[in-house]
Amino acid sequence: MQAIRSEPRNAQQLAEALAVDYSTIRHHLRVLLENRLIESSGEHYGQVYSIAPHVEARWPELERIVAHHRK
Repeated sequence: MQAIRSEPRNAQQLAEALAVDYSTIRHHLRVLLENRLIESSGEHYGQVYSIAPHVEARWPELERIVAHHRK
C-alpha cells in the first residue's frame, strides 16, 4: 500500500518496484480491492491502483496499527 500511496502504479510497475512476482502482486491487489482499501482505474492490463480516499484520510491511524502489530 505504501508503494501505491507514493505513486499510483499498475501491477507490473509494483512487481518491479517491490521485486515481487507479478502473480503475487495480482493476488494482493485483488484482496485489497475486495476489502476496499485500494481503488483501480483504467483497463485490465493498464489498471492503475491507488489508495481509497477513506483509507488515505485515516492513514496515520493505519500506520499506528501496523507499527503496533510489528512489535
